[in-house]
Amino acid sequence: MTKIKPIVPLIWAERPAVSPDGRYLIFYTNRNVVSLKDGSGQMWVKDLKDYTEKAVYTGGYEFVGWGNDGQVFIHDDDKLVGIDLKTLEAKVLREAVTLTSIVSYPYLVLPTRGQIAIENLESNKSEVLTDGVGRADMIVADPTQTNLAILNLPNPESFDNNILVIKNNNASDVRTIWPEEGYIFDTYSWIDQVNLLVVALKKATTDQVSYVVNVNED
Repeated sequence: MTKIKPIVPLIWAERPAVSPDGRYLIFYTNRNVVSLKDGSGQMWVKDLKDYTEKAVYTGGYEFVGWGNDGQVFIHDDDKLVGIDLKTLEAKVLREAVTLTSIVSYPYLVLPTRGQIAIENLESNKSEVLTDGVGRADMIVADPTQTNLAILNLPNPESFDNNILVIKNNNASDVRTIWPEEGYIFDTYSWIDQVNLLVVALKKATTDQVSYVVNVNED
């Protein structure tokens, strides 16, 4: 019997991310699937100054955040990996890192059940937020990487949730945003440094409402 090899879909470029200074574009591709004989793909970088492209990391990954001066952070197999896009050097920085972790440089935000740790990657100092924390499902930094919005389930056994806004990456400066009565938060995104666009679902229905929340107003 002839064995039929599975066909790996060709992905030329997806999951793009541009560095804050506009110099680098990283993206996932498996364009070298034939030559590498491996369908897991690679991270490539395009220098937007001279338009050169090159592979920088082999294997599946999830983008975590940008550092400074051409540094990018990724999640690979429960590890936080830092990559220097100039030298192509990759270094494992942390083990046992969850997929919801992000880098809002110089801060590394590490959520686990019941707590959220905020570590300064430059000073190695850290703070831990525990008050009201159950399970963090999503963390989004504002465009200036100053404030963090965290989708939090105070009781992980319940669908009820809220949004914890950590201001200035300071675990002691937190505002809790609750949905309207009878609703749960579905998703949200930053409009700018102070305004969140939130989408909420009415419980037991498919009805949605959306509105803007100023994180500096009570």
